[in-house]
Order: sequence, then structure tokens, then C-alpha cells
Amino acid sequence: MTRPLICICICTRERPALLARALASLAALERPEHHDLALVIVENEPEPKLGEMLAGFDPGFPVHHVHEPRLGLVMARNRALDEADRLGATWVAGFDDDEEALPDWLRAYEAAMRARPDARLMTGPYWYRYSEDYSRFLPRQPEDRAGFDRHVTTLSDGAEQRGFMGGNSLMHKDIFGSDGMGMRFDPHFNFSGSEDTEFGLRAEKAGQPTLWVRGAIIRETKSGDRARFRGTASRLAGFQVNSCRIRRKLAPGPATHFINFLRLFRHVMLALSYGLKGILLFPLSSEAARGEFGLAGLRLARAWGVISYYIGAVGSPYRTIAPRA
Repeated sequence: MTRPLICICICTRERPALLARALASLAALERPEHHDLALVIVENEPEPKLGEMLAGFDPGFPVHHVHEPRLGLVMARNRALDEADRLGATWVAGFDDDEEALPDWLRAYEAAMRARPDARLMTGPYWYRYSEDYSRFLPRQPEDRAGFDRHVTTLSDGAEQRGFMGGNSLMHKDIFGSDGMGMRFDPHFNFSGSEDTEFGLRAEKAGQPTLWVRGAIIRETKSGDRARFRGTASRLAGFQVNSCRIRRKLAPGPATHFINFLRLFRHVMLALSYGLKGILLFPLSSEAARGEFGLAGLRLARAWGVISYYIGAVGSPYRTIAPRA
């Protein structure tokens, strides 16, 4: 008897070393109890380069290498959905080329399917590692598993959340399939990012909320630009620009501008609050004060993102791929 298919989809570009590490983690996955597996690797390059590397990769389930020459994350993600639909997948598991899955990643999603048979869109947490040069002004998660588990219990398992994350996700064919809603990522966010956020909010508006699966854990290392305060602040400003763009698309009208103004005001007030707290803490603990100053700076970056939206600044961080260890 044929079992439903979970198709793991990875989009990759110019990062073969990171991809090799990601693939090794997928090969070590505990197999789902009630589903078959397949892997779709979308190589987003003008010309394919990974044929030789992938020829020697055998995780114990079918691997499909697809070339998408149109550059951009949205183009690659949509090509992955097209391929999964062609393969007859019941579920698509989203996974990025700079991640590593814990062995029970898909088992956690499978358990969520049984607990919530009505669920059609799910997402799970990221457990970060940090490079040695990670900024002391940036926040950190607990690095031990017990501490991390306590950290993610702030949102209960199975709760609806406004935050679909394409790199750790599970999506049913009712959403992406040609015989279902046939949803695809919006090309307007091809190089700017936040295409997954827009996708999740659009699905929610159509009656398909994103459910939180606490046990579906992905590991990712914050290194390179993501380990630097300036790089993180720039990303947050860009996300805030995109949030304004998404709000305008999904709920156009004067109320959108009012909400943006309230967000700007909130970010500035929180920045002042964190800054004041940092000043008060400094005589007691320079390390604690540094953390508060960092949070203040990140809030100011978000505020700058709202302003940037109104002056027409839309970044393109995914037009080129920064190398990362």
C-alpha cells in the first residue's frame, strides 16, 4: 500500500560546504513512521554545478536535483513546490541549505499531524549556535538543550502563531497542490526576503493558520554578517520594511499607515526604555548593560525600517549570497 509522501525541499546557491552539512543531517533523520520520504534540491544558479557532489549522496530515499536558472529565493521556492506537486507529495517540508535538522525533526511534525489532523501549515523553532566572533551586544539563546527547551515553552505546542518560517516548515498539498489552493510565494519579495512571512499571512487570511510545533527543531549557526551587530540591525530594518509592504498588500487603506506609525512609536519607546535600563545597570554589570544597549540598538533599527519604507528604500539582501562558515 502506497504511503503519503513527505517531500523535503532545499533551495541552494553558492554554498556547497553548508549544503553538504545540511544533507548529512537529513541522511541521519529518524524515518517517519507513516510517510515515505523524498528530497528535492533546487539549485538556483545560472548554470548547475552540484551534479558531481550529489551523485555520491544517498540518504536512503529518493533525491531529485532540479536546476532553476532564474535567480532569487522566491523563484527557487516556487520551483520546489512545483516539483513536489509533480511528485505527488502530500506534504512539503521546508529546509534551508545553512541548517541542520535534529534527528527527530520530521517525527515531531508527524506527531503534530496526528494531534491536529486539521492542520495544513506548521512551523518549528530554531536553536542557534554562535561563532566565536558573535557580537556581545546581540541576544543569545541558551546553548544547552534543557535551557533551550525552557526558552521555547513560551508558546504552547499546537498554538496558532503569526510567523510562518519557510526554512523550518511543513505544508499540506491542500495549500500548494494544483488540485488545492495552488499557493506560491510572491515574486515581489524575490530578493528582499520575508516571502515566507507574506505567504503565511496570506494563507491565514484564507483560513489556514500556521501552527507551532515545538519539537520540530532546526539548528543554525549565526556566523559572518549574522554574527555582527551591524549585519543583524540591517536585517531587522529590512524585515520591518517588508512588514510595511506586506501590510499594505494584505490590508490597504489609511489604517495601515496608522498601524505603521504606532509600530514606529513603540520601537522608539522600547529603545529608550532599554537604553535607560542599560545606563542603570552599567555600574552593577557592564555585561548586562551591554545586552540592554544592544536591544535598544535593534529597536532603533526596526524604527529605521519603518522610516525607510516611507522613503522608498527596499533592500535586496538575497541578490547575492554572503559566504558563511
